[in-house]
Amino acid sequence: MRIQLLLLAAALAPSLGAGCASTSTAAAPLEASATYTHDVFFRMKDPAQVEGLAAACERLREIPGVVRLVVARRDETQARPVNMDWFHLALHVEFEDVAAYEGYGPHPLHQELVTRYRAGFERVEVFDALMAE
Repeated sequence: MRIQLLLLAAALAPSLGAGCASTSTAAAPLEASATYTHDVFFRMKDPAQVEGLAAACERLREIPGVVRLVVARRDETQARPVNMDWFHLALHVEFEDVAAYEGYGPHPLHQELVTRYRAGFERVEVFDALMAE
């Protein structure tokens, strides 16, 4: 579990840092060959749904173009001021390219997850970023 959270933190660090340093308000065009990362943090209205959501997230690895997927539960022992503590579950997905990311949202497995769990979401935060080569 700690390894999963450490991997998620390592994957997020460059994305979050790059986002904070940006001063441009215009979106840069996406490079078709760039590796793309998609990070989602979920808080459920009913924490009993977390395990079902985690299993549904694991199935997303079957979507074409997904090269890495990590599902992690929040480490409740981490209570530093910089730690977000509102989420139950984190999802980290890396895609082989932007086209794979664009096919992910409308894919039936993703749509099934959204349809099944949307009403149970209390809060969802999404961080999408190009990964530096």
